[in-house]
Amino acid sequence: SLAVQLAQIPEDIRGYGHVKERHFKAAKANETTLKAAFDASRMVISIAQRDTAMAA
Repeated sequence: SLAVQLAQIPEDIRGYGHVKERHFKAAKANETTLKAAFDASRMVISIAQRDTAMAA
C-alpha cells in the first residue's frame, strides 16, 4: 500500500557522503510521487463517502 511505501522510504537512504546524498535525493523524489498518489487516493475516498452520505 502507499502508506507502507511511504513508511519504508528512510530504509532507502543508505551509505556515506556522496552515496548517501544520491540516495537521499532519489528517496525525496520517490516521497513526492508517493505523497501525491496518497493524497489523490484520499480525495477519491472522501468524495465517495460524501456521495454515499448524500444518497442515504
